[in-house]
Amino acid sequence: MQTPFNEFPIEEIPDDDFLFYRIHKTKIDFDEKDEKKKIKPLAFDPQPQGSTQMSTDWGKYSTAIDAQNRARVPTDNGIVSFLVREVRDIPPLNVVHDPTITEHFKNRAHAIILEVPPRKNDIGIRLKLRDICSWAIPIT
Repeated sequence: MQTPFNEFPIEEIPDDDFLFYRIHKTKIDFDEKDEKKKIKPLAFDPQPQGSTQMSTDWGKYSTAIDAQNRARVPTDNGIVSFLVREVRDIPPLNVVHDPTITEHFKNRAHAIILEVPPRKNDIGIRLKLRDICSWAIPIT
């Protein structure tokens, strides 16, 4: 399947691949001693607000540094990684490749985690995502 601009094919993301996800420093509790619990559950809220999708970068076409550098202020963001299988093992979540192409921006690595419920309905999904992620580039 092709994107609307026929530039990058949409591919199936294997379960054994990794995703990179940016976490802004405002979503970190620097006083917490446990490295994973430092990440506030709201770090895994879909954007834009009201959406059910989390934007990530697929490790096939991106590195953690690439993902960090896509932020407005890269040094204000850390990067965590997810094993795709572990994300898909959390119902109702799924992962799909979604290359982003606009007039000014191309990101072949763009992938989305689908079906993230609103926080008020299910904070448990965010806690599970926090449990399965690993720091690729910690925020210091």
